[in-house]
Amino acid sequence: KHSSKHDDDKEKKEKKHSSKHDDDKKEKKHSSKHDSDKKEIGSAIPDFTFGLNLNVKLMRFDISANIFSAIGQEIIRNYERQQPYANQLDYVIDRWTGPNSSNTDPRLTTEATRNNEFSDYYVEKGDFVRIKNIQIGYTIPQTSLERLKIQSIRIYVSANNIFTLTNYKGYDPEIGSNGGPLSAGVDYGFYPQARSVMGGFNFKF
Repeated sequence: KHSSKHDDDKEKKEKKHSSKHDDDKKEKKHSSKHDSDKKEIGSAIPDFTFGLNLNVKLMRFDISANIFSAIGQEIIRNYERQQPYANQLDYVIDRWTGPNSSNTDPRLTTEATRNNEFSDYYVEKGDFVRIKNIQIGYTIPQTSLERLKIQSIRIYVSANNIFTLTNYKGYDPEIGSNGGPLSAGVDYGFYPQARSVMGGFNFKF
C-alpha cells in the first residue's frame, strides 16, 4: 500500500514536470514565431553627425557661422499618436475623406476608432542640416574715432536657428532625449528651438 502511494506520487510529479516542460516548449515556440515577425524600422542613433565653424574676414566686414547636421536617424511622431487634441500640421488637409481621396494619411477623428496603433506611419527620417548661429559684423575705421578716444567700434547682427533643412514633418528634428534611455528619437511634442535675431556693439577703448 505504501509502495502504491509512492508510485502514485511519482507519477503525478512526472505528469506535472511533463506538463510544465510542454508549456515551456510551446511558449518558446510562440516566442520564436513572434520574434520572426519583428522588423527593425528605424534607429534613433544617427549614422553621421558633423559640425562646421566658419570665420571669414573681408576688409572691415567679418562673418562667422556654426552649422550642425545629423544624418541617418529616425524619429517617432508620438505626440500625434497619443494626443488627439494636439495641434495638427498642414499635411492633414490631404487626409482620407472618402473614396478617391488620400490612401496615405488616415481620417481625422478624436473618437476611439482613430488611428493610434503604432506603425511605421509614425516613423520617418529625421535628417537635418541647421545653421545654429550666424553673425555679420562691421568694424568702423579707427580714423573716424580719434576724437572720441575710442580704439574701435564693431557693429554686428546675429541670428540663432535661422534656417533648418529637413523633410521631417514634426516641429523640430533636433529633439534630443526626454531623459530616459528609451525616449531618444521619440517626439513627445517638444517646443521647437526658438529662432532669434539680435544686434549689438563692441567698444574697444
